[in-house]
Amino acid sequence: MALKLVPDMETWHADGKDLMHVRIYAVDKKGRRVLNVKDAKAFDKLTFQVKGDANIVAVDNGNIASDELHIGKTQLEKSIQRNLFQGSALVILRASDKPGKIELSVAGEKMKAKKLVLNTK
Repeated sequence: MALKLVPDMETWHADGKDLMHVRIYAVDKKGRRVLNVKDAKAFDKLTFQVKGDANIVAVDNGNIASDELHIGKTQLEKSIQRNLFQGSALVILRASDKPGKIELSVAGEKMKAKKLVLNTK
């Protein structure tokens, strides 16, 4: 089982307002999404970390029964945790006003960390 990170766009604006949505999926060896509730690995707690001039605005997984917070202790975070639900989750990042490279790292308890490098302009 592995993680797949899918951003909603290639680049984003370094204006302090622009948001980037990144979907996270649990996938099998062939790259197919894993949705099976019986497979506990698909429901690992994920740790999201961002390096560079961006912050985590919110995380979600679509589980309406979850009591996990969508945001961290402060409004903008560099690191936060969230469980996968039906093999997926979403993280929303906000760019700062400085252009550059942003690195998003997502790791599960039993899954190898996956990194995504994004550019702000």
